Amino acid sequence: MLVLDVGVVEPRGAIEKARKLLLERGWKIDLPVKGEELYMSSRGRQGAELLIFSVRSYVQEWGLESLEAPSEVKAIKEARQMSSSDGLLLVHVQP
Repeated sequence: MLVLDVGVVEPRGAIEKARKLLLERGWKIDLPVKGEELYMSSRGRQGAELLIFSVRSYVQEWGLESLEAPSEVKAIKEARQMSSSDGLLLVHVQP
């Protein structure tokens, strides 16, 4: 899991920027953007997938306690302290 700040303050704008950047780098959309989440897979690396949420929507929908590892909770809390942006993104990468 990664927490990213793509330089856009608003969550939907941050998702849109991530989508655009990833499309330019050979990723494809597996499911259409549903608000503040995005599902993509790599055209060049078989089996590589990304699930991207805005941190805001993830925390509102599932809460920090849903994260499996304490390091993930710590990463979100530290990113929130370092950035005043509401557009932070939570990225799950497989494999």
